Amino acid sequence: MGDSPQIDAVRRFFADADSAAVAFSGGVDSSLLLDIAREVLGGKALAVTVASPLVPSAEIEEAARFCRERGIKHEIAVFDPFAIPGFAANPPDRCYICKRAVFSLVKDVASKHGIAAVADGTCADDSGDYRPGARALAELGVASPLRDAGIGKTAIRGEARARGIAACDKPSSPCLASRFAYGERITPEALERIGKAETYLKDIAAGLSPAGTFPPQIRVRYCAGEARIETEPPFAEMFAAKGSEIASAFRKLGFSRAVLDLQGYRTGSLNESLPREILDAAASPAANGRVPPDDLGFACVDIDRARRQGAPESIYGAGKTAPQIVAILRSLSARGQTPVLVTRIDAEKSAAVAAEFPGWRYFPEARLGRLGEARRPDGCGEIAVVCAGTSDIPVAEEAALVAETLGSRVRRVYDVGVAGIHRLLDKEDVLRRARVVIAVAGMEGALPSVVGGLVSCPVIAVPTSVGYGTSFGGVTALLAMLNSCAAGISVVNIDNGFGAGFLAHRIDCGGR
Repeated sequence: MGDSPQIDAVRRFFADADSAAVAFSGGVDSSLLLDIAREVLGGKALAVTVASPLVPSAEIEEAARFCRERGIKHEIAVFDPFAIPGFAANPPDRCYICKRAVFSLVKDVASKHGIAAVADGTCADDSGDYRPGARALAELGVASPLRDAGIGKTAIRGEARARGIAACDKPSSPCLASRFAYGERITPEALERIGKAETYLKDIAAGLSPAGTFPPQIRVRYCAGEARIETEPPFAEMFAAKGSEIASAFRKLGFSRAVLDLQGYRTGSLNESLPREILDAAASPAANGRVPPDDLGFACVDIDRARRQGAPESIYGAGKTAPQIVAILRSLSARGQTPVLVTRIDAEKSAAVAAEFPGWRYFPEARLGRLGEARRPDGCGEIAVVCAGTSDIPVAEEAALVAETLGSRVRRVYDVGVAGIHRLLDKEDVLRRARVVIAVAGMEGALPSVVGGLVSCPVIAVPTSVGYGTSFGGVTALLAMLNSCAAGISVVNIDNGFGAGFLAHRIDCGGR
């Protein structure tokens, strides 16, 4: 899977971020994510592991060993969950309360290293259960590149195995607070008791398992002093055969009794007791990571657009002041959302933006600015941007630069209008190789119809406002393109190079 579009999308996230901190537990998901970050960023990748009573010390040691072996910069941040108001009471949204504090700490550690982008190992399979913690990650602007790339647990384990990651077959191990029935008060003593009980059972399972394999999924659920054991077959039968021995050991640990759950291990089993209205609310878009905008007063910045659409919000520069553009760019870049495009921005405003952002680049012909580097071409096809005349180049360049910024390969074919149609026919081989053609024209707007008759791929027609009186500022070209008899043509608004470039990239890369 190493050369797959999904893994390439994760690589692209880190390349666009330039530096990143990965919340690293040592599990297979975050191990794979961190290894990709190391591969792309080298010394600009930082692993942040949070040590607390909720995580067995052996997990912290494994995380530290992984980073040492792979030469990854590693910070261990100490965290006291009992200092968080509401945590110990263990309400149904306890995971939200805890994750909000944990990832605020991770972001603080990242910030001390000058890193804005923070990512976690949430994957595509993690959206089917009640997970209030996802809301905290979304609110804090924490990225989940594996989830966003559509990579599930099976693919993660396969890629981790190919990379020689020892945790490739390691069972998932959520924090020990997830063992408590909702409303059951969490105490340090009970956490220690559960940790020891699970270690005891894993030691038994290890003695019954083939050498070199991980023990099975084992959970000791805690309610009113009672331990409910969940595990996978055939270990349930093995534990039942050792029932008296296990019950005695659990009593010594302080449990009133131990029972074996006949339904076996299942993720989120404690959620089965939650009222329907809580589960329904959790299924809402807001609870599953749809983030409210960053309200700047003059603008509500859509900080969730990169997750939904694969690219951050772009800024229409015309009509905005330079300070407004700078403020919106700060909101997006602080969350690691780059590259950000600013369209229809003049040189004076661009100079003001450049004074605030060293990574700013201005393209005067297209009146386009970009914060952050263009994405690397991601293995899709090629887009041909064709324009009728030299006067159409500013719109054509806007389309080409937008597509390139998003990660498409672009070939430019300029000044090939129908008044000298042999110029276009000389480039027919370029047009036929393209996966998408953007055809830009003013005047009578005939170019897209001719191109549409030559190629089998989709054609995106862009009318421009170039022309004499009866061109009516591009309306004549727009109507001609809308009335084209060539099949497979779509039309965007007058001078809308941005819309054409974005759509062409979507078609080129299959919607990604």
